[in-house]
Amino acid sequence: MNEVGINRKRIVGWRNLIGCIIMVWVFVFVIGPLCLKFDPVGEMAEHIRESGIEACGYWWSDVEVFADAEMNCRNTIKYPPGQNISKIK
Repeated sequence: MNEVGINRKRIVGWRNLIGCIIMVWVFVFVIGPLCLKFDPVGEMAEHIRESGIEACGYWWSDVEVFADAEMNCRNTIKYPPGQNISKIK
């Protein structure tokens, strides 16, 4: 590959990186705050704020409450309600 092709690839890579950074910035500072104006999202955010819930804790699998919730979700998917257990193997 010649030098022009390598430079073009480098420019395209930088353009894509900068474009992704701009998209994340727009989502965090423009779209995200606009979503808070919708009633269900705004009410949920207000409840989380008032309750002092650590919202990042939803992603931690080592917290006991979330581990139980994950187990319940997995079991619900594996054994859906109303399904005959004797047919599952």
